[in-house]
Amino acid sequence: MTIQPIKEAIPIQLDEFGRYRVGKTNILLDLVIIAYQQGNTPETIIDSYPNLSLDDVYFAIGYYIRHRAKLDEYLIQQQTIAKAGEREDKERFPNQISREILLKRLKNRQSNK
Repeated sequence: MTIQPIKEAIPIQLDEFGRYRVGKTNILLDLVIIAYQQGNTPETIIDSYPNLSLDDVYFAIGYYIRHRAKLDEYLIQQQTIAKAGEREDKERFPNQISREILLKRLKNRQSNK
């Protein structure tokens, strides 16, 4: 009896923006990996992302474990891109209302009641 290897496709796709998605969803592989790194089990991950199937989460975690260095680098790149986007947004849309102004408004509303 010859044992044949089992071949299954990993349910991870690269989207048009260079982001990895899990299964047939728009859920980022980043989110699954971060949840796993935080100690979540695949079962608790699908509680947070019910569009994912349990087997897709297990496959994604297995893929991460086998390709940890590559995906850790990918995660760092994505975090860098996200931080740059946040800085850009803050420059384009600066916070015009300070905490002090908001507290004054609250105090005025409370005193007018």
